[in-house]
Amino acid sequence: MKFPNAEKGIGKIFAAEILALIGSICVVAAAIFAALAIGNENGTMLILAGVFTIIMAIVTVISYIINIVGIAQASKDEGNHFKTALILTIFGIVFTIVMAILGNAFPNNEIVTSLSNTTPDLINLFVMIAIILGVRNLAIQLKDSAVERKGSNILKVLICIGIITLVARFVATLITNSVGAVISVIILCVAGILSIVLYVLYLFYLSKAKKMLK
Repeated sequence: MKFPNAEKGIGKIFAAEILALIGSICVVAAAIFAALAIGNENGTMLILAGVFTIIMAIVTVISYIINIVGIAQASKDEGNHFKTALILTIFGIVFTIVMAILGNAFPNNEIVTSLSNTTPDLINLFVMIAIILGVRNLAIQLKDSAVERKGSNILKVLICIGIITLVARFVATLITNSVGAVISVIILCVAGILSIVLYVLYLFYLSKAKKMLK
């Protein structure tokens, strides 16, 4: 039994997640440089923070495009979970655009800020879960118990890390005073590091899926 569309699609998803991982690293780097600039009025650090933020934005856009194409292609062979992942991904993009517009219209609204910072990550977590479930479904059809079992284990770890990351970022949005700004940056750095761990585990499983489908 062969799943050529799933093989090509998961290959594209893997490439997209590599870019997403680079984006997460850029977020951590930008947060570190921003923290170093606080109170020191260091122009160089602020410029570096801005550069990494721009790189993150560009990489994220490219990653989203490749990811959508890959998920759509994989859904031709596994139409249940991958289609769910596709719908969630598109919804996530639309939601991000809407929240960006609302953020400009209501810059000091705490609800808008909290939703903008946490909801996209939650949607992304659900997309990961759907893709892992899709790969597990393919593994069941191919009678690959090793990939199926790894999928179950990684799924549990991803959910735990995802929840911790979301809580950390939500807490960071609640801290508004000047002293808390430094704490907020530290929390965001921790959340960024956990996100990188999450992506590495996810990439590990996608790599296994690619080998299984060859």
